[in-house]
Amino acid sequence: MYSIFRQIHFYSGAFLLVFLLLFFVTGYLLNQHDWFEHPDPVFEASSYKLSVPEMENEQQKTDWLRKEYSLKGKSSPVRQKDDGSWHADFVSPRFTIKTHVFPAIDSVAIEKSENPNYRTIVVFHRMHNYGGGFIYDVYLVFMDLVSFSLLIFSVTGIFLWWKLIPSKWLGAGLLAAGFSYVIWVILTFIL
Repeated sequence: MYSIFRQIHFYSGAFLLVFLLLFFVTGYLLNQHDWFEHPDPVFEASSYKLSVPEMENEQQKTDWLRKEYSLKGKSSPVRQKDDGSWHADFVSPRFTIKTHVFPAIDSVAIEKSENPNYRTIVVFHRMHNYGGGFIYDVYLVFMDLVSFSLLIFSVTGIFLWWKLIPSKWLGAGLLAAGFSYVIWVILTFIL
């Protein structure tokens, strides 16, 4: 039993290492805001005149934009305006695309901006929710596997520690300190 837990602990840790290094590097760079230049984004604006079909829900609207204009990235919720127009954004680590659809005059305006390096790291670090395309979703599957591996790594580590170390006081103290820190973060920053 011990050797099985040891192998599980090793392989889950090996899988985690690459992604934890990735998040360490991007998180560290986010904290070092002054290391990066913050140039204005490069914008590319286009407007198109074409018939905008009637669509009932947000998914149809973002699917239509994605197909009609070959837009990539994670779509934001559609924002409906009082004049009947609507907006949706598509975000990927490298680009942000803002769309403005005006059904009354059969017009679509698209503004594409290339994210500077710092913004690319921010978007990459914050990627969440499925539905941004195949590569985006594959990345998120790996992030879910990392989360699962982290749980497995922790549980097997505690089991191995419990079986291997005769004196449990140091480990119990570190475990209690970790839980205390998590509770402090929740009470201080979340609640």
